[in-house]
Amino acid sequence: MLLVNLSNQADKFFSTLDAKQFRQIVKEIFKLAKTPKQNDIKKIISKDKVCYYRKDIGEFRVIFKIVDNILHVVVVEKRNDDSVYKIFKRK
Repeated sequence: MLLVNLSNQADKFFSTLDAKQFRQIVKEIFKLAKTPKQNDIKKIISKDKVCYYRKDIGEFRVIFKIVDNILHVVVVEKRNDDSVYKIFKRK
């Protein structure tokens, strides 16, 4: 199982969620830490050629990378707008 590391943005976003949404996302992140290779994950290559991934969890999108057995959750945001990618490009 991978260790989970949250970015400041992800941590702040979690504080805005209600309990049901929080549980939904955290449950899926822990599933991801347990089995990182899942069918519904898409690869994203950043400008600096670092390999990131995205996963849709309900109405949310999670962008993460895996380095040295650590799952780094970079961005968590609603998936129905482009703000998740705007935040990701600033990282």
